[in-house]
Amino acid sequence: MSSTRISGTDSYCPADTSPELCELTVGALLARTAAAHPDAPAIVATSRSGDRRRLTYSELETEARRAAHALRTLARPGESVAIVASNWAEWPIVAYGAMLAGLVLVAVNPASRDAELQHVVAHSGASVVIHERVEADRGPTPVVENVAEHCPALRHVVGLDEWAGLLRSHDPRPPLPETDPHRPALLQYTSGTTGRPKGVLLSQYSLVNNARFTMRAAGVPTGAVCASPMPMFHVAGLVTCTLGPLSIAGTQVLIRRFHPELVLDAIEQESATVLFQTPAIVRSLLDFARDTRRPLPRLTALMGGAASVPSGLVREAEKAFGGQMLNLYGQTELASVATIVRPGQSDHDKAHTVGRPLPHLEVKIVDPTTREIAPLGRPGELLVRGYQSFLEYHDDPSSTATTRSPEGWVRTGDLASMAPDGTVTITGRLKEIIIRGGENVSPTEVEAVLRRLDGVLDAAVVGIPDPRFGEVVGAVVVLAEGVGAQAVHRLAEAAAAELAGFKVPTRWYRATALPYTTTGKLQRTRVRETLQLGELDELGAAVDPRRFRTPDAHPAGPSASEAATAGVPEARSGVRGVPEEFQ
Repeated sequence: MSSTRISGTDSYCPADTSPELCELTVGALLARTAAAHPDAPAIVATSRSGDRRRLTYSELETEARRAAHALRTLARPGESVAIVASNWAEWPIVAYGAMLAGLVLVAVNPASRDAELQHVVAHSGASVVIHERVEADRGPTPVVENVAEHCPALRHVVGLDEWAGLLRSHDPRPPLPETDPHRPALLQYTSGTTGRPKGVLLSQYSLVNNARFTMRAAGVPTGAVCASPMPMFHVAGLVTCTLGPLSIAGTQVLIRRFHPELVLDAIEQESATVLFQTPAIVRSLLDFARDTRRPLPRLTALMGGAASVPSGLVREAEKAFGGQMLNLYGQTELASVATIVRPGQSDHDKAHTVGRPLPHLEVKIVDPTTREIAPLGRPGELLVRGYQSFLEYHDDPSSTATTRSPEGWVRTGDLASMAPDGTVTITGRLKEIIIRGGENVSPTEVEAVLRRLDGVLDAAVVGIPDPRFGEVVGAVVVLAEGVGAQAVHRLAEAAAAELAGFKVPTRWYRATALPYTTTGKLQRTRVRETLQLGELDELGAAVDPRRFRTPDAHPAGPSASEAATAGVPEARSGVRGVPEEFQ
């Protein structure tokens, strides 16, 4: 692969077109892999019956073809089929079957409340829902029948317990219709934090090539065994963690649910060499191994996504597992991955950047107000263009037009800067910028500083309404045992040593833990909601901003950057390990 080059001093990275794009559907890629590696292990997972299933590529293709024929008896070509389930072995088989049958797969979070489920099923126009049946008293997991009467297009509701019998009744051998790789294949809902979630339509062409290029950029060899506790209902779970192993004739070890012991057991039992992860997952594994004195398995790569990863975690993980921790960045609108840290990049790049763009993807950073390309090193909004861009927001032309330009540029809504070699650093969310008296403050930048302070285990930074400045910087911190409220002034002083005065938090609150999505992204919206409800204790009196020579020259009120946030993709939601005060 040719090296990435930057033109001049602008934050623009041209597409590397040296590797070829392939015109394959998911079904064609599966057939090709099964023909070349029929006896290679394809999937190891737990079925809904509780059995451990091991499918070779030949067996996986047979099961996928059965699923395609079964689904064709329930839905017409082009219709949508929704799956509401956690990481059972049936999940990827339903996905392969839907794409082989020329249907649009709708991936639904099984933790959705009834109202959320009803919106997704009704808005997608799904004619079939396949789901894991649960009892009504099993917490937030929905019972699909509760919402079926409100979804006029829905004709069939199939429980996973019935799915196996449905498959057995269909012959896999009859030919299936050819499908166009550029037609819609996946309808993935963003679970937006403001308003209703938007449905992102993606093509098989984008999914297949994104999976191929991600695994290639990470240097994952043919036949690698890849362990994944990542949820299948996220685009990363389906593309990177499922089609990624398929693209290299590797093995997907699908882990039923995340628990450190389950993950480590799966890695050891299946001799996995790649782990799909978030920094929170890695931290949990390291802590579990330390507390239980369990030796950690050796890995060659730990692939996962986060805007930034603590440098200490990178060093600790690489020493403990022996492999490289490769940070990546993506969005649903980009068919999963857009940039990734390559093997051999520096420790700084692994901890503080999201790497360089994948092949066939242009990246530029623009001033949020003028929309002009920013100079190298200066933060602005990250825009991308390439084969993997989403087709549209389903039934939402207005949002489509504001997020994707006529020239094909996708507004990510993320703030970033670019280095001369094309390496991208995420600095925050455009919609989450705190505007203090006209000065813009990136929460991500402040959080990174706070997490390095002695006694701070985790931190979330949000804007707090203020009559004088419009907003001031507020910090919600998780403190180490023994660190009390009296430490707030010490922490503020330490933060002031690294931050401009107007960026230093002047309101401090304490939490036992912070809310994250299932893919490890901090949910600042949940943090703000909890603060508005007065459910967190403030640590002493507000810190006087004059102690840090905070400039007061700018009047309170909105800045021009607020207008620039219209139409950008929303921050993702979903809950992982939400503490009591966030429930």
